[in-house]
Amino acid sequence: MKTATFNPNGGPIIAEVTPGSAAVGSYTILLWEANANLVVMRRDGNFINTADDAYTLPEPNEHNDGRIVECIATVVITPPVDTYNVDLVIRQDGNEIGGDSASGSDASGTVTVDLFVQLNGGGA
Repeated sequence: MKTATFNPNGGPIIAEVTPGSAAVGSYTILLWEANANLVVMRRDGNFINTADDAYTLPEPNEHNDGRIVECIATVVITPPVDTYNVDLVIRQDGNEIGGDSASGSDASGTVTVDLFVQLNGGGA
């Protein structure tokens, strides 16, 4: 699993999802509690409207240590484009501190990906 090391004393941690070339689709972002089957935060969105696809994780930051950010995204492959790329990016203080992505080629019409990033509060 990918990791994102954050500064517990830094600014808010932000999770953002982008659809790449397949710009139509929807997603769910889940923040899982460390070592538990408990969802701490859930955000749903789509790539169709103009709303921001970036979400601030709960504070204080130190509570996010060990938590897992999961993004389940479904994108529509619209010809002539037959490729997709979905990115989950974790940022803090304007810097990318981690992420996960999936990309490929598919002519079936839709693709669903599941991305995971574990948060590590060991940064300074």
